[in-house]
Amino acid sequence: MVGFQWKLEQAHLGTDLSYGGLTLDLVKAFNLIGREPAAEAMLHYGLPPEWVQFWFSSISDMDRVWEVNGSLSQPFKPTTGCPEGDTWSVAAMLALSNVWIHMLQDTPKPVAPLSYADNLGWSAQDPDAHQDALTLTLAWSHALKLQVDWKKTWVWATDSTHADAWRQHRRHFPELQDVLKVTDARELGYMIAYLKCQNKKTFFARHSEALEQCRRISRLPHPLSVKGNLLRAPLSRLLYGTELHMVSLEHLRQLRTAMARALLGGQSQPNPYLALAILHKDILDPHFQLLYHAFRTIRRFLWSRPVEDRGHFYRQVVRHSGHPWHVYGPAGTLRYHLDFLGWTMNIHGQILTDAFGNVEFLTSAPAHLHQELVFAWERHVQLQLHARHDWKGVPQPDFATTASLFTKLPADRQRILAGELTGSFQLQHRKTKWVEGLDEHCPLCGGDDTVEHRRLLCPALQQARMAHGDVVSHLLEVDSLTLPVIYRHPEHIFDHWWSHHIPDATLMPQAKQLLAQDCAQGLRPLVFTDGSAAPPAYPEARQAAGAAVVISRSQVATPTQWEMLLHTYFASSMIPPEFVTMCVMPTSGSQTIPRSELAIVVQVIQQSSCVEIVTDSQYVIDLHCRVKAQSDIAALQALPNFDLLYQLFRLQRQPGYDVVFTKVASHALAPGAPTWERVLQLGNEAADQAAKTARTQLVDACRQVPTSHYLQERQRVSAQFALCYDVGCLRKNLLQTTETTTLPSQPASDFLDTEVADPHMFPPQLHQTPLIRFSLWGAGFTEGILFWASSVRWPRDSFCTAKADIGSVSVTWMELLIDCQFTLQLQWPHSTVSSKHPPILRHPGIHGVNQVDVPFSWNLSNFRRAIRHLEDLLGLQLLPKARGTVNSLYRLGARGHKKGIPWRPQLCCPKEVEQSLREYFRLHPHCTQFRAQPPMIQLPAKFVVCWKLDERSFEPDIGGLRLARFTSWKQKGRPSPLPFGPPR
Repeated sequence: MVGFQWKLEQAHLGTDLSYGGLTLDLVKAFNLIGREPAAEAMLHYGLPPEWVQFWFSSISDMDRVWEVNGSLSQPFKPTTGCPEGDTWSVAAMLALSNVWIHMLQDTPKPVAPLSYADNLGWSAQDPDAHQDALTLTLAWSHALKLQVDWKKTWVWATDSTHADAWRQHRRHFPELQDVLKVTDARELGYMIAYLKCQNKKTFFARHSEALEQCRRISRLPHPLSVKGNLLRAPLSRLLYGTELHMVSLEHLRQLRTAMARALLGGQSQPNPYLALAILHKDILDPHFQLLYHAFRTIRRFLWSRPVEDRGHFYRQVVRHSGHPWHVYGPAGTLRYHLDFLGWTMNIHGQILTDAFGNVEFLTSAPAHLHQELVFAWERHVQLQLHARHDWKGVPQPDFATTASLFTKLPADRQRILAGELTGSFQLQHRKTKWVEGLDEHCPLCGGDDTVEHRRLLCPALQQARMAHGDVVSHLLEVDSLTLPVIYRHPEHIFDHWWSHHIPDATLMPQAKQLLAQDCAQGLRPLVFTDGSAAPPAYPEARQAAGAAVVISRSQVATPTQWEMLLHTYFASSMIPPEFVTMCVMPTSGSQTIPRSELAIVVQVIQQSSCVEIVTDSQYVIDLHCRVKAQSDIAALQALPNFDLLYQLFRLQRQPGYDVVFTKVASHALAPGAPTWERVLQLGNEAADQAAKTARTQLVDACRQVPTSHYLQERQRVSAQFALCYDVGCLRKNLLQTTETTTLPSQPASDFLDTEVADPHMFPPQLHQTPLIRFSLWGAGFTEGILFWASSVRWPRDSFCTAKADIGSVSVTWMELLIDCQFTLQLQWPHSTVSSKHPPILRHPGIHGVNQVDVPFSWNLSNFRRAIRHLEDLLGLQLLPKARGTVNSLYRLGARGHKKGIPWRPQLCCPKEVEQSLREYFRLHPHCTQFRAQPPMIQLPAKFVVCWKLDERSFEPDIGGLRLARFTSWKQKGRPSPLPFGPPR
C-alpha cells in the first residue's frame, strides 16, 4: 500500500505520470472456490504434492448444511468452497490470484496488479489497458465460477484521461454501469488518496477512539508502568497508515495531553512532554512515535524496491517543498518529518542530522536511527519546557537515564513523585485565578508559596527534611532548579559527535607481511579477535574498542613451538612476540562489546577473505551463519548493528570468500587443557589485552569520560526523589489535618443530626403527580424516589444560591443514596445499559440479581441519573445546584474529601446513615472506588414501593416502551412546571 500511494504521489507532484485503475471484490470468495482448480494451481506454484493431496482429501470429507428461513437441510458433500479464514483456504485463494496475475502480465498492454486474497485490483498508465484487463478478469472469474460484487467495486483515476476512458468502457461492459468512481478509499486499513484531496475521516475516527481509551485508562487504579503499557494500544492503532499523510500538530497535542492525564489521573495537569518521556521506560509521546513509525515503515518499504526506485525516491524527497499541504504520500511525509526535526536528506539516502553527523537511512541499524531521534527530540522538547516561567534556562534533560531511575521506585512512590517531576501541581497564586477567596500564601506557614518554599524553606515541613540535610544544603547553595531529573553533561554534544566520527582502523605492516606469507604458502592465516568496553553507570559515556591479533602458522607449526609460547607466557605473564597486533579499532555508534567484536571481524574479513577467526563471541558466530544463509539482506534490516551486517553480507558474496570461525572460551587459559586449545586461549587473551589497551590509550589521548559526573547525578536525583517523597507525604497529611481542624468543632453526631430551621420542602403529594407514568425509570420506582425527595428538609438558602462556604456542613451523593435506601427499605435496582439508552432495571430479590456482584459506584451513578431525569420530567429542582469538595465522609472515616453538595439537609434516617458509613469505612479503610455495598439496616419502610408489571419483566423492549411514552410526552409539548417548588 505504501508503494501504491507512492505511485499516486508521483502523479500528484507535477510529473507526466497518470494512473487509473479498478478495485473489485469477490462475492463469498471462500465459499465458491473450486477445489480442483485450486489444487492444480498450488501444485503449479511449487507446494509439495503430498501436502496438497492431504489437504484435498481432508476437505473432501467436509459436510455442508444449508439454512433457509431458520430450517436446516440435511448434510451433504460439497464440491466447492473452503472454510473461510483457514490457512490452507488462504493459500488456495492466493494460488488462484497468481493465475490471474500471470494472465494480466500476458496482455498486450500490461497493468500493475494489486491482489490480496479475495480482493483484486490493478493500476495502469495507459488508459487503453483497462479493457483487456477487465476482459481477462471476467473470463478468469467465469472459468472458476467466482462472482464479482459490483456494488463493492469502484474505479479511480488521477486525471481526466483515465476518467474519460472509464466512461467509454462502461458502454462495452454492462457490469460497470453501477460501479462508482471514487477519489479516495480505505484498503487494508490504509487511507488511499487517488487525488490530491485526502479524506481523513478514518484518522479522525481513530483519534476519537484513542482519546476515549485514554479517558478509560485514566480511571484505572493500576501503577504507572501498567498504564504506560496500556497506552500502547490506542497509540499503535492511531499511527497505522500515518506514513502516507500528514498528521496535524493539534491532533498530536490533544492525544499527548490525554495520554499524560491517563498516566497521572484525569484531574492532573502535568507537562505532557515530560510525563510521556520520563514516567515510562520508553518515550510514549505520540509525535515521537509518529516520527519513528514513519521512518521505520518507509525504510522497510525502500528495502523492497529496486535500487533505481530508491534513487528516484531520494530525489523526490530532496525536491519536495516540505509544506504540509503538499504531502500526498510517503516521500512528502518523510520530507515533512525531516524538516520538523531540522534534518535534511541528500540524493544518496544520507540523513544529515547536524553540521557534523549523518545517518545512512537504509543501511544504519534501527537502534541507531532511534538513538538519533531521541537526541533530536530531547533538544526539541527543551523548547517546550521554556513555556513555564519557572523552567526557563533548564539544561537538556536526559530522559532515558531519568526514566530508568524513576521506574525502579515502588509504585506508591511513583504516584507522588510523578507530580513533582512533571509539574502537575498548582501554586497558591495560580489557584487564586480560578478559586475565589483563596489566600495566595502558604496554607501551612503563611509564607510566599513557591516551589523552593515548599521543598526547602517551609518550617512546617522541617521534620521531613531532617533526614535529607545533604541534599537540602546542595539545593540551597548550588542548585535551585525545580525539576528533580538527570541533566546531560555539558559535553554531551561532543560525546555524540565522537561516537560517530571514530578514525578508521590502520593495518600494521608486520601483520600484512604475516598474512601474505601464510597465503603464499597455502596456509590459512590465524586471527584472534576480541572487544572491550568500559562499564560506567552512564551509557553515553561508555567507550568500546576491538582488536585483532595474528600469528603465523608457518613460524609456529609444531607442538614444541606451541609449548614454548605457553612457557613464555606463564613465566613472564607477558604475551609472546609471535602474537602480532593486526589492527585496533575504536567502535563507532553504539558502544557495546558485541558491536565492537562484530566490527573488528568485518575489518579483518575486508583485509583477507580466507582466514580462520578465533573468537569467544557466540553472537558473532551466530550472525555470520545467519547472514550467510540469507538470500536477501532486507530480511535482516530490523536487527541491531545492521550497518555491519550489511557490510558482512556484501563481503560474503565476493568470489573466493572462505572464512572459518573457531569458538574459544573467554578468560579460560589454564594449564590443564590440551596444548593447541591453550594456544587458542592464549591468542584470545592477547586480543583482549590489545583491545583494552587500545580503548584506554585512545580515551586518555582524545577525551575525558565524565563518568564521575553521571554517578553524582544519579546519586543527587535519587536523594531528591527521597526528599520530594517525604515532603509531599507530610504536606498532604498536614493539609488534610488543617482542613479538618478549621471545620465547625461540633461532634460528628451533632453534625449528622442537623436540624433545618425554616426548611424548603416539597409537598407530600409530590409523588402522586400523573407525570410519573412518563418516567423512564418506571412509575413505581419513581414514586418511591419522589416520596423520599419530599421528606428531606433542605435549608432554604441552598435553593437560592449556587455558592456556599466549602467549610460548612455538607452531604455527599453516597449519604443521600443510603438515606433513600433506608427510607424505602429497598436494595437499589441495577441498570444494565449505559446512560445513552433507557434503563433496564434488575432488582435484587426480584430478578435474581446478586447485590454483592454490583459495585456500589454503579448504584451512585444510577441514582444521579434518576434524579436528573426526574428534574427534567417535572421541571423542578429536587436538589441544590451547588457542587464542590465536601468533608462529611472524611468525618465519618473516609480516606479523603469527596465531591458533594455543600449544604446539609435533615435526612430521614440520619442515625442509621452514620452507623452504616462508620461500619463501612471501618471494614474498608482504604476505599476510594466504593465497590463494596454498605451494610443495610432493617427499618420499617416509610413508603412501600409497588413495582409495576413492566418493571418485573426481563424483556428488553420494556425500556423501549418507556422511551416511547417519554418521547410522546415531549412531542406533545412539555407542560409548565408544577405549581409548587422552585423551577429549575
